[in-house]
Amino acid sequence: MRNMERMTKVSKFFADVPKANGGSLLGEEMTGSLLSQDRDTGKALQRIERLRVLILQNCPTEGIGLYASGLEEHGIAPHTLHAYAGESFPSLDRYDAIIVGGTPVSVNKIRDHNFLLKEGRFLKKALHRGMFILGICFGAQLLARLLGAAVSRNRVMEIGTYPVRLKTAGKNDPLFKGFPPVFPVFHWHNDTFTIPPGAQQLATDKDCPNQAFRLGRAVGLQFHLEITAAEAGRWADVYASELTTVGKSKGQLTRECREHEPIMARLARLLLDNFLEGTCKFQAIKNDAKPVPQSGIQELGCENIFHARFR
Repeated sequence: MRNMERMTKVSKFFADVPKANGGSLLGEEMTGSLLSQDRDTGKALQRIERLRVLILQNCPTEGIGLYASGLEEHGIAPHTLHAYAGESFPSLDRYDAIIVGGTPVSVNKIRDHNFLLKEGRFLKKALHRGMFILGICFGAQLLARLLGAAVSRNRVMEIGTYPVRLKTAGKNDPLFKGFPPVFPVFHWHNDTFTIPPGAQQLATDKDCPNQAFRLGRAVGLQFHLEITAAEAGRWADVYASELTTVGKSKGQLTRECREHEPIMARLARLLLDNFLEGTCKFQAIKNDAKPVPQSGIQELGCENIFHARFR
């Protein structure tokens, strides 16, 4: 009953959300691709289909959903590395950006999973290089831990669709360009991260304050925009015991997701466009960019974590 009341409140909340730029929450002004809006960067964006994207999949259940189809629509053929299956990590020279997916494994249990130890070392190198990295759920927690933050149990387990609010830094961040100040997201997590030293908190919600952060070209998102109702239903089958823990049914979960799926799908595409745009712009100027010093991450208080966790 309590969860049903909350779902009703969430639905009413989104009905009252201020419209983006004075228009409809589902309108083109919010969801229009930045790739066509920014004429000044046209030459750089023409090369977007040439971007080399690596997807790190950390369990068989959780892919990157609508982000994968968005990449295909841009003509990008990403390389999905099934890290959980023991596939070898490639040379970073072959990629321009990395998307790190989720897993039910806690970041604090990575010593029990050799592939995650290897992934930590791999991402450490990527961070040192200043690569564009998008971490989703566990991926965000792993990035946060690598960058000096703590990961611990959240005070409540978040499963379902809830509102997230952009902080001032988030409203000004290129990843959330075109987003409304408040928007629905899908959650399925038990842990949370603190904001890494030197990073900016980009988004928050009532039950889990740290929803997104940025440090340089690395961004972590605790939430999912890429999940459809069908995907949520599949997760409900695989993680049925966790769903029972929060007192929700599979039907309730999928109804929540389906109600807000049109908004989340549009925002997922917009976020992906923003991420790719930033990567593409950087590729156009990187020959003039200074390399990221190896000491850069160490100065953020991360060297002890790298050595303890990923040696």
